[in-house]
Amino acid sequence: MISQHAISTILLDLRGDEASARVHCSCPMVVDLGEGKRQVFFQGLWYRDRVVRTSEGWRISELVEEGYWNHNLPEGFTF
Repeated sequence: MISQHAISTILLDLRGDEASARVHCSCPMVVDLGEGKRQVFFQGLWYRDRVVRTSEGWRISELVEEGYWNHNLPEGFTF
């Protein structure tokens, strides 16, 4: 499978040395169906992140991926 994660529309809630983020991602994907066939489909999702400030800088402490739309998903396809 080939995919591209196009990240945009970041909402950040900063509280001292911690923050939460909601980040939109649009993903065009190409899946190999076998026998030389491929199908392109699209998925929209939210990343819901928690980040913390460390001595080395900001680090992700939790990442939740929440799909909320798709288009042209191959029949029977699962992630």
